[in-house]
Amino acid sequence: MMSVNRWGIACFLSCLPLANVLAEASSDAVKHLLEKAIVSARTLNYEGTFVYSHDDAIDTLRVIHKHDETGEHERLISLTGRSNEVIRQQDHVQYRFADKEAYGAYMAEDDAQRLVAHLAAKYDQLTALYEFHVFNGQRIAGKDTQGFLIQPRDHFRYGYQLWLDDDTGLVLKSQLLGETGPVETLMFTEIQYRQFIPEEMVRIDSKILTLAKQVMMQELTARWEPSWLPQGFRIARAVQRRENSQRLVLSDGMSMVSIFIEPFNKQTAPKHRFAHQGFANNGATNGYTLVNGDHRITAVGEVPSTTVQRIAQSFTAH
Repeated sequence: MMSVNRWGIACFLSCLPLANVLAEASSDAVKHLLEKAIVSARTLNYEGTFVYSHDDAIDTLRVIHKHDETGEHERLISLTGRSNEVIRQQDHVQYRFADKEAYGAYMAEDDAQRLVAHLAAKYDQLTALYEFHVFNGQRIAGKDTQGFLIQPRDHFRYGYQLWLDDDTGLVLKSQLLGETGPVETLMFTEIQYRQFIPEEMVRIDSKILTLAKQVMMQELTARWEPSWLPQGFRIARAVQRRENSQRLVLSDGMSMVSIFIEPFNKQTAPKHRFAHQGFANNGATNGYTLVNGDHRITAVGEVPSTTVQRIAQSFTAH
């Protein structure tokens, strides 16, 4: 089941039927569309069903989204495959997997929400990295939509396309676009806007919430630095996860790559395919792992596989 953050950005980003007519979007038009999508994604009360297709798999999920004076609340329920479930209350998350009896909790990092929130503000910077177009929409889940395409100017990042509800601005269909076509697709098949969502439909367990609030992450200056990044990418955050382990967040203002750096001991390393070096893939998310001396470096992000490989290979300690 995809993460809440994945849904957060996928709920904002959306594929272009060739029959539709592209038009160059003005700065004001783009900013208006972005701002409308941002506000609707956060503030609307709605229930709906959407399909998530990636690789050769198709999953169906139910989403319940509530906004009140305390902020955002969201519940995702898988309707196919395992009976997994995620509940988010602001930046606290409770998740349950069908094959585990216990609940777990963590402090949800708001990278995706932060990226979405600043897209409109960073539009002028992003025009150097992406082209923006509008196109004729289509009916999605019974709603008329406006189409919007975000096209990268190089091959180191994905393109994005979305269909926004004409009335509310909520994104009803989204696709990440690779060089040969869609990498993953999310699309509502049914959606109902509500005046009110009962609290019990999105309530998080109080014990789990307490546990989540106890999770601490220490911000620090990066000890590892890349010698190469795609144009526009920078280190947005460095977090120490545990002793001698570090996570770096790279971003160009829209796309994001996470770098995990941890001690590596060949004798004690788990014996699985990517323990030492190699690629991993799940839908639009690509990962690449390598061993650099006594550390293992893994780059993961919704960018092409060649991008995560080059980034991981460029990291050195300082």
